Amino acid sequence: MTISLSFRRRHVAAAATFVGVVVLIFIGDWLIVTDGERIDATVRALRAAVERGDAQALMARVSHDFRNRGGLTREDLAGIAEDFFSLYGPVEFHRFRFDRNRAGDITVVAVSAIVSVDKGRAGTGSSAWELELKKEADGVWRVTDLAPMRLDGRDTDGWNALPEVRSLRSAPRQGRGRGLQEG
Repeated sequence: MTISLSFRRRHVAAAATFVGVVVLIFIGDWLIVTDGERIDATVRALRAAVERGDAQALMARVSHDFRNRGGLTREDLAGIAEDFFSLYGPVEFHRFRFDRNRAGDITVVAVSAIVSVDKGRAGTGSSAWELELKKEADGVWRVTDLAPMRLDGRDTDGWNALPEVRSLRSAPRQGRGRGLQEG
């Protein structure tokens, strides 16, 4: 039995088309960055800025419209970050975990970590924070709200519960933060 040349050409063309489509799908998946990946990148960039003690890099990931529910402004947060890093230096992460819950262009990220600070005061402790990120007009996800939830195994009462923050020149004065369910 002999296979005709036109039959072979059709099958080779079909196989080539199939391979081409598969390659395009893989390339498209590799090139396309999802919002979930962008959110994760924002959280990783925030962590990296804290690890370096870089207040400017940290604030680059904070929205210009930042104002948390307790009245903390972007300028307050920038002052707190600068004061914290000048007093304590960079933060070393021993454990870092985050979970995100997205609804449209807003994502709430629960972050928990075990960290050490050495400059000014040596110590290791645990903390949990809740961040709200919003996809802004330029497509970048930035922090629009931030609240401490737990520090060293104790619930916080918003920013006022943090003695390190109360002593800073730009410490905000606000009430209870939002709760974080730990499980």
